[in-house]
Amino acid sequence: MVEAYDDGKNITVDDLFRDSDIKELNYGLSNFDNIFNAFLTIFQCITLEGWTKIMYIMQDAYTPYITAIYFVLAVVV
Repeated sequence: MVEAYDDGKNITVDDLFRDSDIKELNYGLSNFDNIFNAFLTIFQCITLEGWTKIMYIMQDAYTPYITAIYFVLAVVV
């Protein structure tokens, strides 16, 4: 089992993925980790079905302005 250290506490790799399967994060499906999930996420955005929720999740993980520009352009194009 691989361990990581954060502020002096031992956490396992399983702890890192524990919070990805929650409702507020689309149960871990809306991400760009592999090509299938990336296409699914982009398809969800261009069909205007919950794209703002995905945009807000991505803004928390990356630069908010660049993320907003990306998602607005994806919807418009």
